[in-house]
Amino acid sequence: MSYRIEIAQTKYITELPEISRVAAELFPVEDLPLALRSETNPIEVFEEALSEQKLWIAVDENQDKAVGFAFLSDKCGQLHLRELGVHPEHGRQGLGTNLLKNVIIWAKNQKYNQLSLTTFRHLPWNAPFYTKLGFKMIEQSKLNSCLNKLLDEESKGLDKSKRVLMSLNLNS
Repeated sequence: MSYRIEIAQTKYITELPEISRVAAELFPVEDLPLALRSETNPIEVFEEALSEQKLWIAVDENQDKAVGFAFLSDKCGQLHLRELGVHPEHGRQGLGTNLLKNVIIWAKNQKYNQLSLTTFRHLPWNAPFYTKLGFKMIEQSKLNSCLNKLLDEESKGLDKSKRVLMSLNLNS
């Protein structure tokens, strides 16, 4: 298969909620309850990220179809990875890594100092994956009030003890 990573184009936006939904099926039910699996970001959220040039996609060039995405927002005075998702049929191809590397390069070029995200501590394709790319876990006791609120919001309906906020210093 042949893929490309690029800043998103409008024509792919409608495919992103489905990628998010099917990627959620990879999570164990004890981590992501069935009731939450179909919750995805609305199209309007992706459109806003697109308008801000903060949405990247992985495109299957053979089908001209989006198969993965990463999008950012500004939260707590820093850049925040809202979601990184790859369709399971296209998993294990390095797409998540390549999407994230593109995001990091862009963020450095835009002179951001930090990139944060929230994720599960214990799942191999979550915190351990981000750690390999240089992200560091920030324990909840060390979070400022804004980041603590962000962790709470993104842990809604989940076991917060399994969640962590991670940050990457973009100045190194």
